[in-house]
Amino acid sequence: MVIFDLQCSEFHIFEGWFSSSNDLKTQLEKAMVSCPICDDKSIQKIPTASKLVRSSPEKNLHASTSSALMYKQQQEFLRKVHSHIEENYEDVGTKFADQALKMHQGEIEQKGIRGSATKDQVHELNKAGVEAVPIPKKPPSKKQIN
Repeated sequence: MVIFDLQCSEFHIFEGWFSSSNDLKTQLEKAMVSCPICDDKSIQKIPTASKLVRSSPEKNLHASTSSALMYKQQQEFLRKVHSHIEENYEDVGTKFADQALKMHQGEIEQKGIRGSATKDQVHELNKAGVEAVPIPKKPPSKKQIN
């Protein structure tokens, strides 16, 4: 397996594991790779930090360990954000964009909501003055991993 650093058009950076660089190239050309944060399929390979740094193996190992630790911390933070949102905001599902716009226009009572919306819907909400932001998908719980 070969690990590549990838970036979507929304500038989210993530890793991809492929059997070879040709496998990566093929999957990118066929839009088979999507961003785990926003589901964007416009992905490009970016320089890998471990390939840029030419130093002793110990320093490269430290950089790799730091990256792994940072990733774990980000995942834990994201789990906490999702828990807070799930506990404090009403799930309106696919009606999110419609409900948010109606609240903004004063047609229905203001309250904290969560749900799903397409990138285009979020863009339209923002153009209308509605503060709506996409949140990365909830990472699996520690119990679900392995």
